[in-house]
Formats: sequence, structure tokens, C-alpha cells
Amino acid sequence: MIETGVIEAELVQQGGLQVVHVNAVTDDIESELVGFTDGGAGIHAAAGRDHWPRAMFPLMTGGDVNCGQALGASDEKGTGPADGGWTPDDLAASFYRNIGIDPRIEFRSRTGRPITLIRNGAPIPGLIG
Repeated sequence: MIETGVIEAELVQQGGLQVVHVNAVTDDIESELVGFTDGGAGIHAAAGRDHWPRAMFPLMTGGDVNCGQALGASDEKGTGPADGGWTPDDLAASFYRNIGIDPRIEFRSRTGRPITLIRNGAPIPGLIG
């Protein structure tokens, strides 16, 4: 368990992109995660813009990240993953594992209700060394 540390997150709109930036600093590890999603992939005369949020790419560095690689691929139109892909929960699980936090750790609310940090995600194979 990390005794001291800071995790900061920010969501900003930059042009047609939504940008998420997460930075974690502990006594031993500094890791960054930046994710991008396209605000619109196409224009239709009657319906306006298409929104294809299943196609995104994150960048992660620091800690035990195996840098210098690309994992996964989008389909031929860039609308989603070609081979099933990963979820945002998988990415979050990878990020927490990289900074030394078990993504399945469970907390208790003030009323005793269990709350799992990442319920439906698992670290992405090959991302963390």
C-alpha cells in the first residue's frame, strides 16, 4: 500500500479531441497516462457528426511500462478495435498496477458497503513489464 503519494487527473477539450491526463507520483514511481478520443469521425448531411468513442489511443510511460510499442489496432474505418480491444477499466487497472496499487483492492464506504477500485478490468498483457 502506498503511504504517501499524489494522483492527479484532468479532462480537457482540445479542438476535436477529449484529452485525459493522469499523473501519479509516489516515493518510488512516477507514471503518466494520457488518453485521446476523437470528437467526431465523420459528417452526415442529415444526422450531423458521427461519434465513435470505441476508437481511442492512450499513451503510458513510467514505472515498469514496456515503452516503445503499440498494442492493438483499430478496424479499417477507425470506428473501433479490430480484435476485441481493451476497455477503459483495463487501462485503469494497468495504470494502478504500474504504480503499485492492486486494481482489485476493496474499500468500504461509511456505511460498510464494499467498493472495488476497478471492478471489471484487468491489466493489459504486455504493457507492464
